[in-house]
Amino acid sequence: MEEETVKDSEEEGEEHPNKKLKQTNVSSFFEPKKLEKRKIENINHMITKTFVICNIPFNIVKNL
Repeated sequence: MEEETVKDSEEEGEEHPNKKLKQTNVSSFFEPKKLEKRKIENINHMITKTFVICNIPFNIVKNL
């Protein structure tokens, strides 16, 4: 049994294991869309309700 070296595997056409693959961006799958005011209000209400019900302090969230 002969051990396969890195040089041997490259000659056979195998890719280097550390080579990074290019990933597709999420933004290429959808177009940005404006939310309706009512939808934004509902989302904000549910976030607030979640914090209150789960007893999570509001200062946990870092404002970016």
